[in-house]
Amino acid sequence: PGAVSALHLLKKLKIPFIFMTNGGGCTERMKAKELSKKFNFEVKRDMIVLSHSPMRELSEKYQGKRVLSVGSCSKKIMKDDIGKSKQK
Repeated sequence: PGAVSALHLLKKLKIPFIFMTNGGGCTERMKAKELSKKFNFEVKRDMIVLSHSPMRELSEKYQGKRVLSVGSCSKKIMKDDIGKSKQK
């Protein structure tokens, strides 16, 4: 209780914040959309940190190499959040 009003106060006072979760199974964009509806204000993709978000930094290192991705929505996550463009 009170989380929504606290988040609205942070926005009103222009205090930056992000949302972090160890959850996965969806893209950052999907989670932003979900939270936008839940909190009744726009949550942008760059305000979301999911369990796989740190992997984005490794995408350049492994560009053009095979990468095993396992989990629900893994192809969508690899394409949208991590930046790998070729999936099989």
